[in-house]
Amino acid sequence: MAIGEDIEILSKVALLQGFDTEQLRLLAFGAQKRTLRAGDELYRQGTPTDGGFVVISGKIDLVNTIDGNEIVLESCGPGTTIGELALITKTTRISSAIAREDTELIRLSRTIFLRVLEEFPELAAQLHQQISDTVTDMVEKMDVIRARLEQQQA
Repeated sequence: MAIGEDIEILSKVALLQGFDTEQLRLLAFGAQKRTLRAGDELYRQGTPTDGGFVVISGKIDLVNTIDGNEIVLESCGPGTTIGELALITKTTRISSAIAREDTELIRLSRTIFLRVLEEFPELAAQLHQQISDTVTDMVEKMDVIRARLEQQQA
């Protein structure tokens, strides 16, 4: 995929709306394209992170295993960012990500993402709030699912 196409894709991603063309170009230079077949695992819950992903085409389900039950937390289609927290900090994956159909992604490196934020600090505060909101939403979804499972088992 040409760098111009990558920039075009990244420019449509909600998380990156505050980035200008030059900032997107820096991200695109370090981006890697990845293709998954239906059923392939992008990453597993509990594994260390090293970056995030943007879905170009296809569908990825974020799933959490609670008491042996696989629960879909969210389905992610084109333009969706997956693993935003991993772009800014070392952590472990709070869910697994599984391709439900043939899927193309762009992998964004944490190292390059942080370099862009260092070069353009005005983006950091904006992204901090967006990523915090996303993580809070995911944790709330997990809590609701956990409560439902506990009720079913009671």
